[in-house]
Amino acid sequence: MDTNTCDICGKDYPASNGKCNSCNDKPQHTPTPWRISDTPDAIVSINGSVIINRMSISEANAAFIVKACNNHDLIVELLNYVIKEIENTPDELSDALLGLIKIKAKTALAKAEKG
Repeated sequence: MDTNTCDICGKDYPASNGKCNSCNDKPQHTPTPWRISDTPDAIVSINGSVIINRMSISEANAAFIVKACNNHDLIVELLNYVIKEIENTPDELSDALLGLIKIKAKTALAKAEKG
């Protein structure tokens, strides 16, 4: 069977599908990690492709963008883990505390996934 490699996640998928099934509904962006270019006039992907020309933003903002983008997937994964663990926590913790943590985690996760 012929396969293609997904530009987003790097996984192989059947060529007959046209797209990677796990990435079909995800917004397509340049894969991370990102970094500030060596020159440093741009934010670039790991392979050096220019993501954004930095001429219009400060170095501090560029560094913040890179840091946020490179940590996005980890934060989403962590929030999903926290929500799952809270849902499976025994009654020894206060229901009110768990409820508050869960609401905050779900709110943060929704914002992160929305982009």
